[in-house]
Amino acid sequence: MESQSKCQKCGEPLEPNWKLCPECQEPVSQQKKCKKCGQELKENWKACPACGVKIQSGTARKRIKNKSVDDYINKASEYWCKGNQDKAIKELEKGISLYPSDGHLVYELGSYLFFKNNKDAIPILTKALKLLEFDPIKVVALEIRGQAYTKFGMYNKAIADFEEVIEKYDDEDDSDGFVEEATKWLEGIKQIKAGEISFEELNNHMLGLDEDDEDDEDEDDFDDDFDYDEYDEDDEDDEDDEDEDFDDED
Repeated sequence: MESQSKCQKCGEPLEPNWKLCPECQEPVSQQKKCKKCGQELKENWKACPACGVKIQSGTARKRIKNKSVDDYINKASEYWCKGNQDKAIKELEKGISLYPSDGHLVYELGSYLFFKNNKDAIPILTKALKLLEFDPIKVVALEIRGQAYTKFGMYNKAIADFEEVIEKYDDEDDSDGFVEEATKWLEGIKQIKAGEISFEELNNHMLGLDEDDEDDEDEDDFDDDFDYDEYDEDDEDDEDDEDEDFDDED
């Protein structure tokens, strides 16, 4: 037979259908019960005495409930930097399930999918752009979507995105270089369509990676042109001349 419930505040016996303790006015809905066995629990208990299940504190529950958008973005970034790309994407998806209207979370997910060469990045970035209508980060999302369109051969849509960047930000202070970058992407798309370069070559150029390759080639050319044997011989001749000068002084 199930024991009668009691008010946690004053100990007054309670009927199953009561919403309020008649003695102390404590709402019955606030009475804690074990989720596993239904045992009445006191506020300071750390485990259920009936089934042994651990009781999560109210503070811990509140902390999990109040996990912020930045928490999800930062954790995803941490996973990504460690090479755990799938975990990073799952973390963002988890955040979006709680904050479906947050454009920053949706933008981050779209960017990560683009970097993973996933075509799903395009519709997600499109959703982010709608959510970021009046947000400064919108221009970044627009450029990333333009790059995604370029990568997957949707050149006309890519051109439209980059032209929108130029049209909207050309008259403003372009200290971040958005207009300049969009202009370079438009030139690059022309070269891709002409078969002069690939997307990978254009992307590496935009990231500055081809400059490192050119520096390496210049170093190789220098090594090829430089005659180390001749340098050694000249160095030895100089040493011999110094020895002769020294002997003359003696």
